[in-house]
Amino acid sequence: MKRQSMLLGVTILAVCGIIAKFIGAFYKIPLMHILGTNGMGVYYLIFPFYSMMLTIASSGLSLAVVKMVSLERAHGLVTNQRRIFRVAISYVMIVTVFIGILMVIFSESISVAQGNISARLGYVAIAPALIFSGMIAVARGYFQGLTMMWPTSLSTLMEQIIKVGLGLFFSHLFLQRGLEYGVFGAVLGVTMSEFVAFLVMFFQYFLHQKDIRKDSDLSQKVLSYSEIAKTLFRYSLPATISSLVLPVSSFIDSFLLIHLLEKSGLSNVISTSLYGISNGIITTLINLPIVLISALSTVMVPNISGCLQEEKKEICFKCSLFVKTTWLITIPCFVSFYFLAPEIINILYHYGLSNQVIPEYNYAYSLLKISSITIIYYAFLHTFTSILQSINKPLLPCISLGIGIVVRTVFCILLVSNIKWNIYGLVISNFFFLLIACLLNVYFVKKYVALDLSFKRFFVVPIFAGVLSGFTIYLTKMLLCSFVHLYIYSVVSFVAGMIVYFGMVILLKAYNSYEISKIWKRKKKVTVLQDIVEKDV
Repeated sequence: MKRQSMLLGVTILAVCGIIAKFIGAFYKIPLMHILGTNGMGVYYLIFPFYSMMLTIASSGLSLAVVKMVSLERAHGLVTNQRRIFRVAISYVMIVTVFIGILMVIFSESISVAQGNISARLGYVAIAPALIFSGMIAVARGYFQGLTMMWPTSLSTLMEQIIKVGLGLFFSHLFLQRGLEYGVFGAVLGVTMSEFVAFLVMFFQYFLHQKDIRKDSDLSQKVLSYSEIAKTLFRYSLPATISSLVLPVSSFIDSFLLIHLLEKSGLSNVISTSLYGISNGIITTLINLPIVLISALSTVMVPNISGCLQEEKKEICFKCSLFVKTTWLITIPCFVSFYFLAPEIINILYHYGLSNQVIPEYNYAYSLLKISSITIIYYAFLHTFTSILQSINKPLLPCISLGIGIVVRTVFCILLVSNIKWNIYGLVISNFFFLLIACLLNVYFVKKYVALDLSFKRFFVVPIFAGVLSGFTIYLTKMLLCSFVHLYIYSVVSFVAGMIVYFGMVILLKAYNSYEISKIWKRKKKVTVLQDIVEKDV
């Protein structure tokens, strides 16, 4: 198991991540057919609290492991890498077992406070997943610190495959006893998938230990377990606080939204259904493109963190490349979702949506179309947060997210409780939250990193390519939709738009020669590359 180059690492994570996300998105389609939007609303009441607890237990710790292992890797200290893993795994086991027990004990109280007691059994089913997910997070952090992306990708794929198979089986099996039990079955499938991913991840870890044991250097400076614990705590605490902001926001939503929708005059069934559409469909689809940025950040964080303090130019270059790639990836995603929103909903969720209580299809595609712009904001938020964490400024994104969430909560209370806005108020609130958080993060990043972004390559080329791509998608759709099947004209329109976009990006040279050489890890003399850059600029 060898360390991968940046391009290979991103490719492995991106491809496997996209496959896993599509499996997950596919899973929601038959699951919605089984549970309905009301059942999906109950299903998604459970996960904000679960995500928040998992973030407290392991998110910051995982980032700390990535950073510490990457630093030890840079110095070739193998024994310390292994010790870091042992300390982190011990800590996460103790914390997740404790939180899991509390979740079972207070499951009924939590579900009642959220506005739907049907979520009670779901909390019981998801509690063991905390333990497995926490240990998986630490193991993934260990491998990512070594820039080895295959174990993460394999475990993610296995996790999604098992979740689909067992989740659908158990939800269908238990639904005969009522909706609450159907949700319990779906959540039980998630827990089983985490257990399988845990087995896969640790099998990979033990294989890796066999490979490196003979390479261990006993003469190296070995850190004590107490030193490692202190350093992990110092790195993980600010990262946990920063990572906790978004899960806390979702957690607040799970308590507020149904009550606010009921306050606007809607019934509990309609309110839960709208919550299910928003979280079960829109959030799932919007998160699909973000997997590319997540894959990129997973590779970039150890690359940036592994740079020495003297390598400021290298840090600035990598951060600039990271930001530009985020921009180039998200523009075509936004354009595709905006122009193909009705077709996407129709293809993926046609059989899972009904109009018996509310026009669920109309709500779904209009929410997706309006929310498509947030793909760009979410991606940049992810990117700038990763950069700030990589340069030892993890509390700064926490400040920007915290301010943004306060604004978002105020907008939610004012808009969602108004019958004219109802669930659309959530989309507007998200827009202002992301805008404020991104602007503040941009300010923080520019304060510590001298980003070098060409106006032509960063702004003009991608925007021009995006506009041309959107026009191509719209024109192709209009020409074909009257006499070609939905599936065919949707795919043809999307492919045509992507060919135009990436064709323009390549033709107009959004990346200069030096950036391309770094992505592909070409070994050229620096002096030659500098000459090329000067000519390109």
